[in-house]
Amino acid sequence: GLELEFSRVQFTPDLMPADITGSEVLEELPGTGRRELRFVPGPVFCNLLLADEINR
Repeated sequence: GLELEFSRVQFTPDLMPADITGSEVLEELPGTGRRELRFVPGPVFCNLLLADEINR
């Protein structure tokens, strides 16, 4: 097997770009209370992406 990472996106009229590419989340670190931005990748960061109903 190739061990590829697979993801699927269901296209809907209310889908936003951040739903596909990901976004940054503000997190507070436990213990220190320090806050930092952490990038949470969206489904586009994979080897094989299925885009379902892309013509909507």
